[in-house]
Amino acid sequence: MRRALGAARRLITETDASAGADGGGGSEHGVHGAGLLAAGVSTFGVVRGDRVVLAPNVPGWEDLPLPALLREGSARRC
Repeated sequence: MRRALGAARRLITETDASAGADGGGGSEHGVHGAGLLAAGVSTFGVVRGDRVVLAPNVPGWEDLPLPALLREGSARRC
């Protein structure tokens, strides 16, 4: 999980840097130079509320606070 979140942070930083220091890049419609607009996450488990409640194929993910980890890992409002 740490490696994935670290890679995501680096990608966010690179994306924002290529769009301009403020991440705005002068576009309001998500075209070139707009910076990061959205991110998605996929999991093998079932997330309910603030926890993974079922993850039979991923040992250790039962009761994982995935939404909180993603918010903290992205350093963005989610």
